[in-house]
Amino acid sequence: MRFESEKWLICILLGAVLCSIQIIHAQIPHGGQPLAQGVEETSRLRAAVDYFVEMPSFNLDSVLAIDNLSGNRSGGSLKFAHTFYVDLSPENSGIVFHTNDGIKVWKVGIRSAGAYTINVLFDEFSLPDGARVFLYNSDRSTVIGSFTNENRPKGGEFSVAPVDGEELIIEYHEPANAPFPGKIRITEVNHDYRGLFRAGTRFGLLDLPCIPNLSCDNTYSTIGQSVCLLIINGNTYCTGTLINNTKQDGTPYLLTASHCFGGNQNANDLTTRLELSTRVVAFLNYESPRCQNNIRGSDDFSVSGSVSRAISPDIDFSLLELTEMPPSDYRPYLAGWSRDSTSAAGVPFTGIHHPFGEVKKYCIELDSIIRKDWISGTQIATKNHWFVPHWETGATWSGSSGSPLFDKNNLLRGGLTGGNSGCEEGEAGDYYYRFDRAWDQYSSSDQQLKHWLDPLTQANDQSPVSLGGLDPYAENPAKRINNLSESDSLGIIHLNAPRVGSIFGHNSLGITYFAEHFNTSDPSMIEGVYLVSAQGRLNKDRPITIRVYEGGSRPGRILGKAILNPSYLDFSNGVLVEKETSYFNNRENYIRFETPISVSNDFYVGYEIKYPETALVDTFNLYGAIRDSAKNTAFFKKNGFWYPYTKLTNQPVYTSLWIEPVIAGDTITTPNPYIEEDSSTVTTENPIIAYSSDELTIYIALPEDWEGSTNVELFDFNGLKIKESFVYPPIGTISFPAHRDRFFIIRLRNKDRVYVTKIGTVK
Repeated sequence: MRFESEKWLICILLGAVLCSIQIIHAQIPHGGQPLAQGVEETSRLRAAVDYFVEMPSFNLDSVLAIDNLSGNRSGGSLKFAHTFYVDLSPENSGIVFHTNDGIKVWKVGIRSAGAYTINVLFDEFSLPDGARVFLYNSDRSTVIGSFTNENRPKGGEFSVAPVDGEELIIEYHEPANAPFPGKIRITEVNHDYRGLFRAGTRFGLLDLPCIPNLSCDNTYSTIGQSVCLLIINGNTYCTGTLINNTKQDGTPYLLTASHCFGGNQNANDLTTRLELSTRVVAFLNYESPRCQNNIRGSDDFSVSGSVSRAISPDIDFSLLELTEMPPSDYRPYLAGWSRDSTSAAGVPFTGIHHPFGEVKKYCIELDSIIRKDWISGTQIATKNHWFVPHWETGATWSGSSGSPLFDKNNLLRGGLTGGNSGCEEGEAGDYYYRFDRAWDQYSSSDQQLKHWLDPLTQANDQSPVSLGGLDPYAENPAKRINNLSESDSLGIIHLNAPRVGSIFGHNSLGITYFAEHFNTSDPSMIEGVYLVSAQGRLNKDRPITIRVYEGGSRPGRILGKAILNPSYLDFSNGVLVEKETSYFNNRENYIRFETPISVSNDFYVGYEIKYPETALVDTFNLYGAIRDSAKNTAFFKKNGFWYPYTKLTNQPVYTSLWIEPVIAGDTITTPNPYIEEDSSTVTTENPIIAYSSDELTIYIALPEDWEGSTNVELFDFNGLKIKESFVYPPIGTISFPAHRDRFFIIRLRNKDRVYVTKIGTVK
């Protein structure tokens, strides 16, 4: 459809408030961005220097063969990375230079051919105030940080989340007025050879549908928020559980299995135990959205660093305390627990876990679990385990170690040590250490749970048998909302031939603005936004701009604006240039706002794409709802005017965009400062008149304050009235005769308002 219009009267709202966004990936970052690529060329170095360190090759077949040796499965944890032991510091590797404003920069690159991801361990991480560390890959599609002394306030070891690709760059900034020189040293580099966080299954021949995704059953949505994927030592998968204590003060305790820390023999050595406990990165919310196994869940909710509180190799439990409480938009939940030593009344039992480092899965046991000794030949003592003979739904796998076993009341009763459950008949079951046996079997506080999880009860008094779970942000919880219904199918909605492209992305109609309408019961603040994309690849010519708009019958003024994984600056031949960045095929993209955006109970979230008109391949498009019901919440903008998708030319649809804001109650008391005027936000003092030559239809966009019916009169240029009708907000239509030459005068009357304009074209 071709739209044309004359005499557009528009005014740009100068009061649009634009909020900046935290574009850096998660792990509780502290703001800022790395320097432009190649900026060292303008430093005192005056020339490009090779700052990469190459890791040696290794025999992957041999590594996998060792992983698959008999007995390695029974432990339940899963090794996914090969560790190189290194000694990298500003004194011996990379480059050190100073920027023009005096900041000292250390920059070192690590290259390991064939790695899916790379992560590192800092053996020393003692930074002065103002110092920052960033980690990113060469195309900056993944950037984590900045990390400061707040992430590791006492220095010492510090683990970080993996970064995609076979090249990793570490960049350290130290201000000129730093009170002391920072100490930073990398001693381990981990090469991921299994493919961390890849969409879909990596189970090989295993029948994946027998281990269902947690997102396929919303029964477990709340308790599932307590379960985390763990990366330990940078090379091992396990599963852990955030757990509540009787003080109910939100202390972020994390419970897992002791054997996840390199074997139970390590637990007897306090020094080793404390060292290993710092090497934990916990990932919350790693799930496939809405049971879509082909979509990669967001890995933007990680927390690094912990302190060991209690551990027992005899029982196989380990209790850690995270060094930072996950923020509100992580939506953490601290699981409740039960010390009940019986099982019959707890049926059914549920296991929630991250097998093979996959998104959250679940198992269901409909029969009673039994007490049974772990008999694998390790040092684990007798009388400490529950046994699940056979799951009716699901199974566990390597990487599920430490995962929780919940009873019918969603109270934790134990954690996974190992076993041999599977999807085939006759396979053996799983063993979970008993929570009641870990409570106070040993008197030492560093070998029991009671001291930490029941601080309100005196040493010789009886602890409560059970405790419910806790949302640490219950007074103002963050919620992930959407306009999707259970009956919706989610997919790419293509334009009908001969038109091409997606209605929610690059298409031959030239539509570049898209928005989703939300209504909530109360005013809110938006902490972040999920966009679930079907495909897309960005470069400097095709940025994705995300906007939050005021509500109404169509998007109003802009309240916040952000760039989705923006292009980055590279310094080449003395010039700063932009480079292509990330891809977005089949993935959740979470955009966290550095400052939450205050909205009323009626608002829009949308995005703008840019692409060459002649391009044949989609640059970006979102998944949308495919439905038959008469519910539409999606809008597009054409020639400055917003239309609902029920007005899509020749292909009207009822649909919703797969956009999910994370909102909480509005606690913002100070208005966000004005940042930038955005000329793309347009509101009308007078109607906007547009028409379709193909449809013989005139479209009339009525201003917000034009209520009720509007009288429409259509005249030819000789003053003869051709047609008269009534239209209603927000959009009205009137057809016109199929003359070869079409010139019209249109008059609108609404109460005491009169608006006259002319339109015309030659066919």
